Order: sequence, then structure tokens, then C-alpha cells
Amino acid sequence: MPELPEVQTTVDGLNRTVRGKTIMTAWLDWLKAIPGLKKSETLTQRMTGRRILGASRRGKNIFIDLDGDETLHVHLKMTGHLLYGRWHMADGRWRATTPGPLRDDPGNSFIRLMITFADKTQLALCDMRRFAKIALYPTQGLEDSREFALLGPDPLSPSFTIKLFSKILFSPTRRPIKQFLLDQTKIAGIGNIYSDEMLWRAGIHPRRLPGSLSLVETRRLHAAMQKVLRKGIGMGGDSDIDFRNIDGERGHFQETHRAYRRNGKPCGKRGCPGLITRIVIGGRSSHFCPAHQK
Repeated sequence: MPELPEVQTTVDGLNRTVRGKTIMTAWLDWLKAIPGLKKSETLTQRMTGRRILGASRRGKNIFIDLDGDETLHVHLKMTGHLLYGRWHMADGRWRATTPGPLRDDPGNSFIRLMITFADKTQLALCDMRRFAKIALYPTQGLEDSREFALLGPDPLSPSFTIKLFSKILFSPTRRPIKQFLLDQTKIAGIGNIYSDEMLWRAGIHPRRLPGSLSLVETRRLHAAMQKVLRKGIGMGGDSDIDFRNIDGERGHFQETHRAYRRNGKPCGKRGCPGLITRIVIGGRSSHFCPAHQK
């Protein structure tokens, strides 16, 4: 599932490519009802003529603001990614006419949503497994709505201080720190890949209880969180499996993994003799070094 760095990479791409564009039409290959639309209403009817004001992120959620005080909400879920370019419909399928990865990478061929702008450029949602979510909400009050009000703070926000992080960790929970980091109501945006990487960097065992961390360990984890997430953004996200950026290109963070999916390989930490081990915590794989993660 795309995590904070992949979603931020997507938002940055949206603001670079589609900000200010006017929607001419919208095509949808969707069997699910779309929250915010009336039963007799289509997405095309609701969005035609709207201008895109900009995009933003909250945790793993993408918000595309439209004029007329409405916001298109996109959650990429497991295999979704947004693409910008040009396509044409042939034999019932969208085929990219933009040269490069949009046309040549099979991972970019599962088009479920196509928004065409007045200048004939297009924004597509590609989603092989059809788990992605889209909805249309009033912009005013969106942050206070039930769906988003429960999200925890953003770990890259200036307000996410050591003091706030310590307060979040000081919780009467029996869930291990690995599970705790994945809870979007505690901290929004972290998933399986980046939690493994930040715990490896901080030297903290994934089974530790959050409340057991000392102040020194809390500071290490806070610093590791910032460094790993910013590095992920700087490398264009992680494309170990499905993620592509707005241009259909792979990110590069997977090339720097120190723990995630490195089961049986040397730890890589200078002077550490350990081998990366995989265990299951809360139904999710967790990769760590038993030698230096205590």
C-alpha cells in the first residue's frame, strides 16, 4: 500500500501537472457507489467544468480541491496510483499515447478513472486490484468530518515534536510498537515498509511495547521517522511492488531497504553481525535485526 512518501510524491506531481486545469469530462470503470454523489448523478455531471485548485495530503489520503467548494478524495489503497498524460480508447481499453513508462510499463495499464481536461491532457487512476477509493465531499468541514477527524498527527508536520510523540507513545496498550506505528489514529501515514525501516534505524525491536521506550529511544525513533520518511520522498517513493509516480515512473526507495523484505540477509549496520529476520506481528510481516534491535 502506498504510504506517506508515495502519497506525498503523488501530491507533488498533481500540483506540478494539473493545478489550474479545467475538467472537460470524466470516465469511470467503477462498480461501487461513490460517496458524495446522488444515485441519479454521475461523476461526469458533477465534475464537468470544474477547475482544479490544487492537491494536498493527510496521512495516506489525497485531496484534490475543485472550485465550487468541493474536494475529490482519493485513497490509493493497495495497488492504486495516479498518472498524468494522454490516452485513447481502443478495443474497450485505455492505451497511452504518451511515450515512455505510461505506454511501456504493464503496471500502468489498469485504468479505472480517466479525467480529461480542456487542453486534452488527462489524469488517470490505475488500480490493478480495484481497491482504491474515490469520493466527492464539500471542502468546508472536510478536516472535521468523521472519516478524517480520527486520523492521528502527521509525522512530518512541524507540530510533531518529541513532546507530542512521547505523549502518543505513553499509551496503556499491549500492542507492540510495530502495530502501534501502523495505527492511523495514532500517527497518520506510516505503513509496513517505513515502520520496518525506522525501527531498524532506531535500533528498536518491533515487539517492544510503546510505553517501554526510554526518552533516549523515543528521540532515536522520532529522528529515524523523520529521516526515513523524508528520504522516501526524496527518492520518489517505494516501488517494490506497484507504486508509480504521476509520470508512470518507479520510485527508488526500495533500492535502499535495510530491513524490509531482506529476510536472511546481513544486517548492514556497521559492525553488526546480525541477519535480518522476519516475524509476524498483528497479521503483518515485520523485518528486523535481532542483534542490534533490542
